[in-house]
Amino acid sequence: MGTGGNSQYFGFSLYYPKGQSTIYINRTNPDLDYSWFINTHKETTYANELETFISFGLNSTFFINNRWIILSCINPIYILSKNATFATESWNMKVFLQIKIVV
Repeated sequence: MGTGGNSQYFGFSLYYPKGQSTIYINRTNPDLDYSWFINTHKETTYANELETFISFGLNSTFFINNRWIILSCINPIYILSKNATFATESWNMKVFLQIKIVV
């Protein structure tokens, strides 16, 4: 067992008669002990890439009636990777609109 990775989440949910909406921010990094273990078995001397993921977004569920449900999500994800020689930044985006029909 080791120290592992960590995660922080802060969100606000609003419930109303026809559905629910959530706005949130989440920071996550992977298991650092594993990253350093992998690095010690390589021929290089610099640290393995250490990544941090910062995700924020808005999720919503809306009940049109007893059979029709609309779900939506907008979720940008910022990824920061660092090691001793360089730092990279990238963005990913998750967006969806879903309609469910309950039979």
